[in-house]
Amino acid sequence: MVLPFPTLLVGRGRSSLVNAPKFRTETQSKIEDMEKQFIEIKTTCDDQEVLKKIAKALLEAKLAACVQIGKPVVSSYHWQGKLESKKEWTLEAKSISYLTNNAMTVIQEHHSYDEPEIVSTQFTPVSDGYAIWLLENLAS
Repeated sequence: MVLPFPTLLVGRGRSSLVNAPKFRTETQSKIEDMEKQFIEIKTTCDDQEVLKKIAKALLEAKLAACVQIGKPVVSSYHWQGKLESKKEWTLEAKSISYLTNNAMTVIQEHHSYDEPEIVSTQFTPVSDGYAIWLLENLAS
């Protein structure tokens, strides 16, 4: 049965609105199109000053809208046939997927390691306001 107008259907503890127009603002559309592409890029380094330079470079180039340098962690890993362990700081940068390669290049250019850890994770902003702020503060 096709109803010609929005109708609230109620039954068995559920209700749903059928044939209701779906209105999306331009901002909502842009956020929905981009939300699967928001990323957090992470790297670590044993020199906090190196991370500060990376943070500044990412922000100045608008490759990240926000960068956080976290408390030190102890990293353990294999390197050149040996088991290593050292204190490192973490850097996390909020960005968008189409800027990943440029951000990686900046990190590699400023990093003191031969092969730095550079990983990214997709995330979904919970508030529209934060998503808009991210988009406004990244290179387009």
